[in-house]
Amino acid sequence: MRLPDVAGYRLDHLDLGSLTFEAGVLLPEDAVTVPVSGLLARGHGTTVLIDCGSGPYDPDLEGQQLLRDALAGEGLTPDDVDTVVLTHMDGDHAGGAVTGTWPDDVRATFRRVVILDEAIDWWRQRTDPNLGTGLVAVLERDGVLEPVAAGVELAPGITLESAPGHRPGHAAVWFGDEFVHGADTLHVVEHVAHPEWDYVFDTDAAVALATRLQWIDRLAQSGTPVLFSHIADRGRIVPGPAWQPDA
Repeated sequence: MRLPDVAGYRLDHLDLGSLTFEAGVLLPEDAVTVPVSGLLARGHGTTVLIDCGSGPYDPDLEGQQLLRDALAGEGLTPDDVDTVVLTHMDGDHAGGAVTGTWPDDVRATFRRVVILDEAIDWWRQRTDPNLGTGLVAVLERDGVLEPVAAGVELAPGITLESAPGHRPGHAAVWFGDEFVHGADTLHVVEHVAHPEWDYVFDTDAAVALATRLQWIDRLAQSGTPVLFSHIADRGRIVPGPAWQPDA
């Protein structure tokens, strides 16, 4: 789905599947199905993909084929993508950064993978089976992982900002000051009015709630257009607070 251009980039919202959650997970009384998405940005002589679906990590989503089909719909293959930005290490965001059969026969899908640098050691030091630790190891082995500091341009006009609590290293992605990809800072539109409902998947629920409240207030004041990974439409948070999708 084509989105409005920002900061000299053409933006396309990519469909990488969907996830269904029973009542009590994201909403207290209702089940909900949310999209899994990526954001493709083309401009300034470069192609950037923000998040890349589940890849081989979750075969139930058929993630490898979903990613390739979504890119093919834009006339691209993974080789045409210059930079992949992983907002965090959850499987529905980062699994597509590797190709093959998880966990024993995988290789890097893309030639440059950027993450926020603040939690990379946390992932390296984990010993339980998880995507993040294995993913960091594979991407470093293949020489494609590039941790960057918050505020440093990873492509012209594109920077990361820490949005802590949901996952270590969780980041939002700014396009200048015109537009922000808020990743999993909010999961569904109902969380704008009820951010306290969004805690089940947080590593640190108290910090994540503080982050959500701060972002809701900030975006309501600024009117900055925003896209969240599991909300179908780009929109704005308006005073109330409430969600206002793009017309």
